[in-house]
Amino acid sequence: MSAPGRTDLPGRTHLPVEVISKIAGQAALEARGIGAGAGGFLGMGSKGNFGARPQAKAEVFGRAVVLRLELGVRFGEPIESTLSAARTHITERVETLTGLSVRQVDVSITWVHQDREDHKKNSHKGKELR
Repeated sequence: MSAPGRTDLPGRTHLPVEVISKIAGQAALEARGIGAGAGGFLGMGSKGNFGARPQAKAEVFGRAVVLRLELGVRFGEPIESTLSAARTHITERVETLTGLSVRQVDVSITWVHQDREDHKKNSHKGKELR
């Protein structure tokens, strides 16, 4: 017979900002219509990737967190509602997984991706807007 797990044991938990940043980036990847920049060398030839984790940085102030993310969106998606849903998802995931309180989620849109099929239909030049 095993004893139930105790939750009243003393001890400290250290959660590095790098870990919080990765959690935020992974949560952003889970959000619909959000992607990351990928590839390229020294910023040249890079492209959007909806399978890569977006870059995220966390700042911790006591038990409060401020997040900053760089990400891309699909062309044609309403940016305001896409980011609102992403912010909500990121906040919920970071708070659930870390126990910290997210106070702010700042987002920089670094690219907009147009699907190849849309590109053919609309005859715009380039598949990615920067």
